[in-house]
Amino acid sequence: MPYQHADSMNCENESSCRQGRSFRGGIGMCCCSTNNCNMPDLIEMVNPSLKKDSDNSALLWASTPSNMDLESLDKFPFYWIIIIALSVILCIALLILAYVGWKFQQNKKEEIKKQQKIKFDMEKTDALEAGNVPLVEPEEEMIEMVETPKELPITDFQLISKGRFGKVFKAQYTPDSGEKRLVAVKKLNEFQKASFLAEKRIFDELNEYPKWYKSIVEFVCAEKIGDEYWIVTEFHERLSLYELLKNNVISITSANRIIMSMIDGLQFLHDDRPYFFGHPKKPIIHRDIKSKNILVKSDMTTCIADFGLARIYSYDIEQSDLLGQVGTKRYMSPEMLEGATEFTPTAFKAMDVYSMGLVMWEVISRTKLHQTDEPPNYQMPFQVIGFDPTIGLMRNYVVSKKERPQWRDEIIKHEYMSLLKKVTEEMWDPEACARITAGCAFARVWNHIMSSPDSSEGYHSGSSMKNRGVDDVEQSEKPEGIEEMQHYHASSPSKRQHPSPNPFFDSCPPPPPIPVILENGGILQPDNAEPEPEELPDLPIVEKIYDIATNMLFSREELDLMNAQRQVEYEAGADTRASTPTPSGTFGTFTT
Repeated sequence: MPYQHADSMNCENESSCRQGRSFRGGIGMCCCSTNNCNMPDLIEMVNPSLKKDSDNSALLWASTPSNMDLESLDKFPFYWIIIIALSVILCIALLILAYVGWKFQQNKKEEIKKQQKIKFDMEKTDALEAGNVPLVEPEEEMIEMVETPKELPITDFQLISKGRFGKVFKAQYTPDSGEKRLVAVKKLNEFQKASFLAEKRIFDELNEYPKWYKSIVEFVCAEKIGDEYWIVTEFHERLSLYELLKNNVISITSANRIIMSMIDGLQFLHDDRPYFFGHPKKPIIHRDIKSKNILVKSDMTTCIADFGLARIYSYDIEQSDLLGQVGTKRYMSPEMLEGATEFTPTAFKAMDVYSMGLVMWEVISRTKLHQTDEPPNYQMPFQVIGFDPTIGLMRNYVVSKKERPQWRDEIIKHEYMSLLKKVTEEMWDPEACARITAGCAFARVWNHIMSSPDSSEGYHSGSSMKNRGVDDVEQSEKPEGIEEMQHYHASSPSKRQHPSPNPFFDSCPPPPPIPVILENGGILQPDNAEPEPEELPDLPIVEKIYDIATNMLFSREELDLMNAQRQVEYEAGADTRASTPTPSGTFGTFTT
């Protein structure tokens, strides 16, 4: 009660609690100011009948005297209750409003990030399809690079190829030991920093293992030099599998060795306990398997390269880092084209297996089956729908129609190659869960190749240890069965050859000659058929250079004239950058 002093309470009687007036609802109020004056027997009520039901209420009201009327008393507590309730509601509303505003900002940021990823993905596929270094979107958490300018002991740079985002050079590397070696140097600009960091991360992971796997391109170093990012790897003089198949047909023994070694590399990347390695490792997803990213060594084995889009799979990896539509369009799996990717290691590995199946088709299609066989000219997978198909066109062809590259009749009828054809088809199955794994594909290829001493008619196929390139000293020590691969990967490259049949003992046709890199970055592919001198005594050698923009061969004079005309158009303001290659972006051939 607001009034506690006796003078201000204005009671009817000081020694007894006497009700002075009656109030609404049958409730009375009395007050007194002496000790124990509000005892039940001293309470005097105007209406004694109220005492039966209201003793407790009377005592309650009598214990706290006041001169306020009941209407003021009724209004007072409800007023504060309403104020408190409204205050609580207002605070809750403000909190909800603040949360909604924060959530709106987060959603807006996510939407902007999503749009950026879509833009990057489209640029990736366009750049990759054009054969350029892959473009990778920036990542939030990347390896910190030392910005201090460095110098590497690399000299004698020779341009191999040039793209929109970087260049690849052949060079000579001289480490502290003084032993010189040829290396490939990929120089990337600032736009490709994320790709550089992703590839460096993969190589750093592989470099921590006790030994380097031979079916993966050997890493030398990765550094920032000035404004460029350099990735240095071993150089292979036969260049990429794409270049080899585009300009040459190969024998069955060459195809066997190429297929076996490239699937060996893929099973190593995918498996946490790969064959022939002896050490556990983290699964690695390549995400851009194609013939341009597989290098051919001098002995016709292969190794997988270009890890700019690769990722080390772990269960705590960000989903947004793996679910982007990346890679080369014509090599994308059906689920990637459809955007229906499962976030499991098996699903991501199945995408690589699908792409490797397309590469196997490229190899088999360019294989000469017998002396009179004439393989068709090289074609990229799905080239029938164009040289630069859109994602929508690929989706309609691969997902909706379930089309795959076609086999020529000679492959279908050939008893030996038909099994490799079957393995290929199991690798590009429309359903990801139905595809065989890389390890299963390798086991089937290994068993087929190593159990078939005569893999073609009319020429050597490696049926003996000698034909496999093993000398008499090694024969007694050579292990049986699949242990041959374990010994191969455990030895140094110069001491043990690949256990598959040796293609250099095959004359139908022999392995292609080593291409020559021209000063302007073109590639000279010597003619496989070496005519006898008396047949062509005085015919001059005419240089033909492949022009990317027109997809045609030109002489040096024609190409110089064309480039001069393009330069004039460019200086005049014509926007020809998208279709004008530089001389270093051409590929040359010599014909006689």
